[in-house]
Amino acid sequence: MKTKFFLLFLATASLYFSSCGTKESIQRDLSIQLSPVAFTIAVSDTTQKEKKFAELSSPVNLADSISKNTSGQFALANINSAILSSFKIDLVNADTTKNNTNNFSAYDFIRIQLKVPGTNPISLAMINNNSTAAASSLNIPVVTGATDFQQYLKSGTLTYIISGTVRNATTKIITAKATATYKISSSR
Repeated sequence: MKTKFFLLFLATASLYFSSCGTKESIQRDLSIQLSPVAFTIAVSDTTQKEKKFAELSSPVNLADSISKNTSGQFALANINSAILSSFKIDLVNADTTKNNTNNFSAYDFIRIQLKVPGTNPISLAMINNNSTAAASSLNIPVVTGATDFQQYLKSGTLTYIISGTVRNATTKIITAKATATYKISSSR
């Protein structure tokens, strides 16, 4: 009888001690859209040579975004990776009436780069042979071979360079806003 109780005690103790060292690992993927950044594109002449349309700084408060999206379960220190998932530009005062070029139809090629101090800019998104159809909104395809941007997102400010070539001259200053969305992987 003592042997049965002793074996039962050993089995219970071994189960208890084997589960004490186990930690729960949680992973979460988030889609975080940064606040839109307003900028202007100057009147442009037709050009086949790439020119800079704008350089804009975007404040990034990633700590708050992660905390809000995970109900406080994750923090900035929990980020494993951050990859750009989309980059969209909306033209606020575009004119999409027939035969007007003050919209995306004026631009043949558009490139979005991330300016990183001490290095060459990193290409994030680009479109070749943009449509000739009048449009006031454009989702620019993300460059394949996704770069992990977690170190840049933690910096607090991102600087984007928007450049391209002009197919048809524009006749007015175009006001725009750019919105970047990142896929953030976190674990704890």
